[in-house]
Amino acid sequence: MRVTHRSSLAIVIFSMAFLQSCGSDSGSNGQNELLRPEKSWGQAGLVEIQDGHASNAQVVLFDDGSAMAVWHGNDSVQGPRRVYASRFTPGGSWSAPRAIDAGRGEPFLPRLAVDADGDVVVVWAALDANGSDQHVYANTYLHDAGWGTAQALQMSGTQEQPQVAMNDSGTALAVWQETDEAGVKSVVSSRYATATGWESPVTIGQAEDLLTVPAVGIDKAGSGIASWLDRPPEGSIDLVASRFTDGVGWSATEAVESLDGAASAFAIALNAAGNGLATWWQSDGDGHGLYSSRFDPVSGWSAAEEIGPGDGKPGRLALALAPDDNAIVVWEQDTEESQEIYAAHRQPDGAWGDPQRLDSLEGFASEPAVAIDADGDAVAVWLQYDGRTDSVYAAQFNPQTGWGPQLILETVSGPPSRWFEARSPAVGVNPNGDALVVWTQFDGENYSIYGTTFNSWN
Repeated sequence: MRVTHRSSLAIVIFSMAFLQSCGSDSGSNGQNELLRPEKSWGQAGLVEIQDGHASNAQVVLFDDGSAMAVWHGNDSVQGPRRVYASRFTPGGSWSAPRAIDAGRGEPFLPRLAVDADGDVVVVWAALDANGSDQHVYANTYLHDAGWGTAQALQMSGTQEQPQVAMNDSGTALAVWQETDEAGVKSVVSSRYATATGWESPVTIGQAEDLLTVPAVGIDKAGSGIASWLDRPPEGSIDLVASRFTDGVGWSATEAVESLDGAASAFAIALNAAGNGLATWWQSDGDGHGLYSSRFDPVSGWSAAEEIGPGDGKPGRLALALAPDDNAIVVWEQDTEESQEIYAAHRQPDGAWGDPQRLDSLEGFASEPAVAIDADGDAVAVWLQYDGRTDSVYAAQFNPQTGWGPQLILETVSGPPSRWFEARSPAVGVNPNGDALVVWTQFDGENYSIYGTTFNSWN
């Protein structure tokens, strides 16, 4: 089974290849034709049916249309918080949620990644029962064996919000922020291989003033990039990175950008070939601009290039990079009266198109996420506030035709009170152009996980 994946917290990493041919007895010039059936969005439905609250779902979508979602939640109103997983069957339904955490402490914000065989790794942080210590845990789903047993990756110091990326061969890199007992902050990583499991954590680099959790990507060779924001004792906030080479380890920290002013919200992506991309906001004291830098495995980071100026305060952004170096970045752009969602497309030759607004309604738009397939087709999702409630919207991108109209993904049937206050949309796509979106929604009693698919069987 061939799969692709999405990793969120404003980062999408793709390490996949797309090999598909369709034989045709009547094909012209003896060439094969790629046939894609008509697709449509399905009706939104529950991913889980539990009595307690659930939130912050993440999802990966496999080639055959099946999927895996993880989230944190309670199986009853007063029950302990757990990390749950559920598998989706195409044309069918979601499996009963299964707790995959260690069953102790308060786990939250799970992140997942997947390889070409359908093996999945999940990482999360958990506040211990004493309420003072926080550690990183992981669990693994093997396509031929199911879920394993949760294990701690680090038990000394305090860890925050781990992130993970995995390549098609089953090698994964997890990174997190760690604060030791003396208060020193570091960026720490652990490597996973299917045959050997998780390796002992190693420190990538100490940070003078680590301002964000690190992000991570991995290529088909097992090389990777970790990036984060750091503020030295003298100077402004910088976007920095470290490279991982299999058999060598992590490099010394290097600057991604050398611009005047302070860097802020950022995203990175790395594809199977080892080509990478970083996007971030940069302030020069008078205003903000959105910038990008390309990573080449040989020459390193390119000079920063401005994608577009930002009006008002910079907001969250998300990035998706395809195997052929097509890329999409989406972001929040704050104006004096509202907040809007914008996007820009980067062609494989490196040229950025003009920023384009995706939302068209009055009100506050937020929490963008994006995923892209091997043909450069993309799906962006976000929250839209209409004066009463937040709803989940989507827009689809094609490299030849551009962006389509925005669509609301929530069903209009059912009691009105059921459909309000959506949160945390996440999206996954596969090489066939299918998509799956999950989000948190209040149903009048609990926060629950809902989802909808874009495919040919809706």
